[in-house]
Amino acid sequence: MITTTIHTSRTIMFAELARVMNYAAGSGTFHDSLSENVVGKRTKSNLDKTNILLQKLYTFNPQYAPFRAFAYLWPLASETDQRIMTLLLALTREPLLAESADLVLNTRLGEAATVGQFLEGLEHRHPERYSKGSAHAIAQRLASSWKQAGYLEGKVKTRRVQPQPQLYAVTYALLLAYLHGERGEFILRSKWVQALGVPEAEVRKLAAEAALHNLLQYQAAAAVTVFAFPQLYKMLDLHGLES
Repeated sequence: MITTTIHTSRTIMFAELARVMNYAAGSGTFHDSLSENVVGKRTKSNLDKTNILLQKLYTFNPQYAPFRAFAYLWPLASETDQRIMTLLLALTREPLLAESADLVLNTRLGEAATVGQFLEGLEHRHPERYSKGSAHAIAQRLASSWKQAGYLEGKVKTRRVQPQPQLYAVTYALLLAYLHGERGEFILRSKWVQALGVPEAEVRKLAAEAALHNLLQYQAAAAVTVFAFPQLYKMLDLHGLES
């Protein structure tokens, strides 16, 4: 059962992660950047806690295939894609965030997605697991994480919006599904591709564009769909890495 996750104390921390990635993406010195306080925390206790949770959620481990691909794609991507990619990686490792995806993705554009709805979903899945105060705080942080990723907006009244994923976010979503054993049409139904929040036709269009950029191989004929990543696997040496 889920007891302690990132959202019991923090969000996906996009701002802090972006500072680490922008500082160290070229050199790969992610852990050094944490010790140098590039996240800009004022107290050592806050810095230490932030660093621990960032590492727990994102690993910064080059032997972890999802992060190695994330680090490669990060400097190529727009900020919108970076935010979506951050959400996708977090969905891989943060169960409470993954559980909240249906609430957000099934909310129509412009409609409300309130903290109360996140709280209701949390209490439904984990009855009496958290105190009333803790559950409300977790619900607030879950809503904040989806805001940081670009799927919600508004300070008082939170409503559903849709970020527009481009080449690198779509490539990363497809790759994450592939790394976790999905193939063919099942890749399109995976939680990572579904979390993009766009129609399948748009995903296929961007997959075809990614193929032109040698990020993946994509074939679709009749009812058969094939995704493969020979170029990325070779360039990033992903074979044999944990996923």
